[in-house]
Amino acid sequence: MDALATRGVVYVAFGDYYVAEAVHSARSLQQHSPGLPTVLFTDRVPADSPFDEVRIAQIDHIRAKVDLLTESPFEETLYIDSDTRVVRDIRDIFDVLVKYDVAMTYDFGRKRQTMADRGPEYAAIPYAFGEFNGGVILYRRSEAGLGFLKRWQELFHQYKDKTSGWDQATLRVAAWQSDARIMVLPPEFNIRSEGVKRRVQKSVKNGSNPGCMEPRILHWHGLHEPKWYHRFSPKYRACKY
Repeated sequence: MDALATRGVVYVAFGDYYVAEAVHSARSLQQHSPGLPTVLFTDRVPADSPFDEVRIAQIDHIRAKVDLLTESPFEETLYIDSDTRVVRDIRDIFDVLVKYDVAMTYDFGRKRQTMADRGPEYAAIPYAFGEFNGGVILYRRSEAGLGFLKRWQELFHQYKDKTSGWDQATLRVAAWQSDARIMVLPPEFNIRSEGVKRRVQKSVKNGSNPGCMEPRILHWHGLHEPKWYHRFSPKYRACKY
């Protein structure tokens, strides 16, 4: 890129398989959100690259994005995991950064007992402050926004042996500790597969993640006087999340 762009998209992908995924995602971004510049951090330059810039990096662990997001050349950055496809125009997502420093969607995980057992900082956070998914992260180059990312990096390396290199537990802690103004994006900006959801629900059933994603508050008329026929009408049944 010739000059520092205000807004752009960052990908991080290492190895042929993940680079191929990132190429696919970037092409879908170009199709549905034209005009957004893209940068790929990687260990190899893809053939017929769709990216405006490719930056070679050397990272010695599997969560390279934790170390590289602060290297974005943009004032406002949308990071997207390589295993994605953009299917509608998402350019207006950047407009929320007028008010917020960071925006992410919630993950299915909420508060995982396995991670709580490995880290007191994670365990101390209430269930109501759920895990964020690290696959789509919008952020601006503010003191608070970069501070959040740097804190995530510190926590990741502090706990990476205990978490086996998994990054979302420390992302949750960094968000909790951060002074950044964090917006929760609608789930349509980071749609996960049904298989991922079922895997989390299975962990609830086998007791390794008790209570995760179970309803806390119901909200519709008629709850105070349920009738037998309510079961046959969607007006009186909980929607499925």
